[in-house]
Amino acid sequence: MHMKDLGKYRFFCNDKILSMDNVLSVGWLDKKYKYTTGHVDSYLTEKLLLLMFEHKQVIVNQTRGLHLCDMCVGRSVDRVVAAHYKERRIYLGTAQIWLPAQNNQILAAPTLIYHYIQKHDYLPPPIFLDALSEYQPNFDWNGQAIYDKLYKESCAR
Repeated sequence: MHMKDLGKYRFFCNDKILSMDNVLSVGWLDKKYKYTTGHVDSYLTEKLLLLMFEHKQVIVNQTRGLHLCDMCVGRSVDRVVAAHYKERRIYLGTAQIWLPAQNNQILAAPTLIYHYIQKHDYLPPPIFLDALSEYQPNFDWNGQAIYDKLYKESCAR
């Protein structure tokens, strides 16, 4: 599902599309829409990979299914994306990454953002790169608990 960078994060609840206050979308790409390209420092891509593998407190909405990269060409099996770290593998497009940002904002990105940066030269907005740079594994942060609370509040409106 495409969402504009730094637009309101959208989700489904009771057959309606809703948004969450202070949650901004980053990296929800679709081949039908243009996106910013450029270089991301390897330190940040490595940190993103490390967070996905070692610091699950940023992972939100882990699913059993997966979203294929629609910018890659080929059969469906060719568009399944995995990341590797220390001889381990995870499939991307199966969850989201939620990072705390400035001004009490939260940035919500698909795990495919790593692939988009590496293979499609996607350049996330500076606020995302800053949040990634500043995030420390010892932060008191539980992305899933925050999502669950905001989801419940948003659906109740």
